[in-house]
Amino acid sequence: MKVKRVRWIWFALALSLLYAFSINLLEFTDSPETRIAGFVKVGLQWVIVSLVSTGILGLISANRIVFAFLFPILMTLSAVEVFYRHTLGVGITGTTIEIALENNAQMWLSVIDFRLISVVLFTIIVSFAIVWYRWKYVFIKRKTEFLWLPGFFILSFAPFAIPRIYGAVSNRMPYAIYNGTADYLRNKKVVNEERNTFDNIQVRVPKNSPNVVVVVGESLRGDHLPMNNYDRMTMPYLSKEENLIAFKDIKSSGFHTYQALPYIFTRADSLNSDPGYEEQSFITIFKKAGYKSSWIANQDISASYYYFAREADTLIHVNSQRSLYSYDKWTDMETIPHFKTWKEANSSSPTLTIIHSIGSHWWSKSHYLKEDALFLPDMDSKEISLLDPQQIINSYDNSIVATDRFLYSIIEELRDDNAILIYVSDHGESLGENGRWLHGSDSPELHNIAAMVWFSSEYFQNFPQKITALEKNVSKPSSSDDLFYSVMDAAGFVSPELDFSKSWFFDNEESN
Repeated sequence: MKVKRVRWIWFALALSLLYAFSINLLEFTDSPETRIAGFVKVGLQWVIVSLVSTGILGLISANRIVFAFLFPILMTLSAVEVFYRHTLGVGITGTTIEIALENNAQMWLSVIDFRLISVVLFTIIVSFAIVWYRWKYVFIKRKTEFLWLPGFFILSFAPFAIPRIYGAVSNRMPYAIYNGTADYLRNKKVVNEERNTFDNIQVRVPKNSPNVVVVVGESLRGDHLPMNNYDRMTMPYLSKEENLIAFKDIKSSGFHTYQALPYIFTRADSLNSDPGYEEQSFITIFKKAGYKSSWIANQDISASYYYFAREADTLIHVNSQRSLYSYDKWTDMETIPHFKTWKEANSSSPTLTIIHSIGSHWWSKSHYLKEDALFLPDMDSKEISLLDPQQIINSYDNSIVATDRFLYSIIEELRDDNAILIYVSDHGESLGENGRWLHGSDSPELHNIAAMVWFSSEYFQNFPQKITALEKNVSKPSSSDDLFYSVMDAAGFVSPELDFSKSWFFDNEESN
């Protein structure tokens, strides 16, 4: 049977429809929408992603040699990404690429099964069949057909010119390939930067050095803690802890994660942000003091604080390779087994553990379990405009209940040790104030953060003066910028090169 030849433009459009109704559509099937209006909004997002995908496919299909090389690669990567998105909740991110490149064959074998092999083989066969068809039967009839190329070019590069479009497509295929690769390369560049601020610092440590745990929270406001007179019991475990002190008036300099963490980990403050991007963090000083250090990441690590994570002796990725477009359960309790294992393996040395939690990140319903859902009704859509404000607040408060259980689990591991736990949220969250939600633009409530300190009985016996000073300072206006000095002061460090007068554990009255 003679196969009729096809003009290129019709082939390109048919190819785009195939990609839109296979790869692009499958990326949206895990959306939690239950309302018609929500489905419409998700549908519009799918249309936008499909249109920019059309631009990419139109450009690469214009030349059959380019198409023969790129199309099978694009389709295979897209199929693998969709497979892992649905089976593991994992997308292509800078962290995913790093894990893929750094892990060994045993790790690879643990995530490859018959289903994936079948998907890849089927995709390769179909891709080469399409390449063969393009090579033999697709032609450009007239030179004027090339006038379509500027249109495809505009569709392809529109996301780079329009931030809102880029936000919609950056973590969807095929743009996730570019976005993830760019993140990976940015992170590698940051790690290779020369920072030697504390390479030669002199630090004296006490004989009874405590184990220190720093938990960086996510989007948790101080005024939603029952210890700060919130009218809901969002922390049923921690509110009963006698050795826990919650800050009453503490602010953050940043209002989103990648801006806030450089202030938390370095000497940067509201008057001078440069140290956050030029200096080492307190992790290096702890290592100089003989501590073993780890960073346990439960969310993606952005370039602004990637250097700090790599300062630690051990970097553990828990769910940080997950895509924020995944709506599967993603809780901080998943970090606890990693924390236990690392702590036991390093029991012969004092330890510093950083846990970067997912906390109350949007979509907060993903970050708590059914038993944490004390406040109902909670969210049933990811579209804020479709939700009742109380649903959003209920889900937010439920995520705090999950944080309470998570922190209590850490405390249980530390209770019999000489140990101190410091929790500080990166920033706050807008919960309807003047029509604002989440943390997209600066506002006062985004600087209202939760911070608290728990200490073991043995720690109190060893360092009673530090707890006394903390109790004096906890009601005074403070900043998360002071964590840099506070965490080292809590560990009993002494150094002529560090000014501990900013520490939460420093008694200014006694020093005077």
